[in-house]
Amino acid sequence: QQINQILSTKKYKGLTPFGTKLREKVVDGIALPKLRQPRKPILIIGITDGQPAGENQNALIETIRYAMGATQNLGPGAIAFEFAQVGNDEKATQYLAKLDNDPQVGRMVDCTSNYENESAEMSRAQPPVDLTPDLWMLKLILGAIDPSYDTKDEKTSMAGGAPGGYGGAPPQQYGAPQGQYPPQQQGYGAPPQQGGYGQQPPQYGGQQQQQQQGGQYGRPPPPQGQQGGYPGQAPQYGGGPPRY
Repeated sequence: QQINQILSTKKYKGLTPFGTKLREKVVDGIALPKLRQPRKPILIIGITDGQPAGENQNALIETIRYAMGATQNLGPGAIAFEFAQVGNDEKATQYLAKLDNDPQVGRMVDCTSNYENESAEMSRAQPPVDLTPDLWMLKLILGAIDPSYDTKDEKTSMAGGAPGGYGGAPPQQYGAPQGQYPPQQQGYGAPPQQGGYGQQPPQYGGQQQQQQQGGQYGRPPPPQGQQGGYPGQAPQYGGGPPRY
């Protein structure tokens, strides 16, 4: 009721300075102040019916890069972005697909178009995926924080990334035979693969960031001999992805 009341007072007109307003009202206005006293990571979901207009064409990408840089000291996964399309505007679909595959920020965000377009994209994947409405909704919620959902509709693999990490396909797609989505074995109740969300970040170039060794998001490292995890828990998928 509160949402309906708020929306009933809004008038939709003019251009769509998506990146500019995202930084002004959400990243600077809400997300970063909350992350100064970190208790849990933040997932930002943006819903749009068209491509941004009335601003620099790179404003949205610059906003994402700005947010990632501002939260770098908190470790990977402190902030994530999901962009969902309403309607079937072809230019909006193309824009979101380009953002999803961008070499700079593509591994840090997920973009989900409407069900029909998303289903068509996944049917062309190798191996093809039979997308159901339930799985489409799961991808919309989890795509930005779980690479196994994010990469299902991407035409090209993102460069870099360790197995199970951002930008890389997760090992064995959580243990499922090819073509199953989501997989049936080694799922969220099984021990995590190396480099999974909530564990120590994967090594890049042979060096691992010291601040992340054995530690947790926004918390000090555990005592020697104990395993790090996500908010005080052992890093396993049994509890599902981190709560946003």
